[in-house]
Amino acid sequence: RAPSDIWVGLGIAAVLLMASWIYLDWDIIAAVSGRRGTRRQAGSWAMVLLVLGIVVLVNYLSANHSWDTDVTEGSIHSLAPQTVEVLENLDREVKVTAFYRMYDATGESGSMRETFRELIGRYKSHSGEIQFEIIDPDVEPRLAVEYGVYQNGVVFLSCGGREERVIAPDENDLTNALIKVTRTGTKKIYFLTGHGEHSLSDIEPVGYSQLKQKLVQTGFVVEELELIRSGVIPADATVLVIAGPVTPLLETEVPLVRDFVERRGGSLLVMVDPERTSGLEPTLQRWGVEVGDDLIIDLSGVLIGDSTTVFGDFGYHEITEQLGVPA
Repeated sequence: RAPSDIWVGLGIAAVLLMASWIYLDWDIIAAVSGRRGTRRQAGSWAMVLLVLGIVVLVNYLSANHSWDTDVTEGSIHSLAPQTVEVLENLDREVKVTAFYRMYDATGESGSMRETFRELIGRYKSHSGEIQFEIIDPDVEPRLAVEYGVYQNGVVFLSCGGREERVIAPDENDLTNALIKVTRTGTKKIYFLTGHGEHSLSDIEPVGYSQLKQKLVQTGFVVEELELIRSGVIPADATVLVIAGPVTPLLETEVPLVRDFVERRGGSLLVMVDPERTSGLEPTLQRWGVEVGDDLIIDLSGVLIGDSTTVFGDFGYHEITEQLGVPA
């Protein structure tokens, strides 16, 4: 497809040439147009030109504006809300360079290439800051060597001197790389330890090893903090997480947490397991947060197991607005 500016230039040139011809040969045109047969032919030509004009206009609009909708069940061809939010907040150009072969013996390379083209196309439809190029390393071996590419499906994202490399990425991988390459500075999350909190190294269902992995993939630096021993919350802390303490925080630790939030403007996430106390309840109440110690009785009889209640209506809140099914 020719670029849209070429179509516009050709259209303007055609109009100018037509106007010049009419001006220079007006006497001949006026004499011929008085005949009945000529008028009928002129009407036919006018219809042809009208249809042609509509076709050119539709082509021009389609080249410059696109609209699509996903009618599949579950919107399997739509980007996740988090991805859309990241794209809509982009304020800098991100260059995506992907190395995918067009052909191989099995045809798998061509399928991978087309799948990625469709995916990155959806990204670009949400942000004009996404610029992408798909390169066949067999056709451009010099570029493949320059980028250090020796396998199919290697994708580079670059922005402002920063670069991320992912291999055969799906949406999750691509969005994580996009967040990393566009994020300014390093955000550090500390998980408090020393009170029986959920462990970042625990691979059991109650552990947070997978959570740590996801946070690191998204570009955060994650560490544990034993506040009892250090006596200070590090200056590079962005978020402090207190995840299910078994024993309450010491009286000497509470002022440190309060200072981190009130004076330093840090973010705090406190998660308290049932029938436990964190030692932060008075401080949380001072901030307008009341930690309940109530028993929920499900009168509907819809239970999963012995103590899991199913909620179908979460109410309005930013945390639950994306939850559209009972949980």
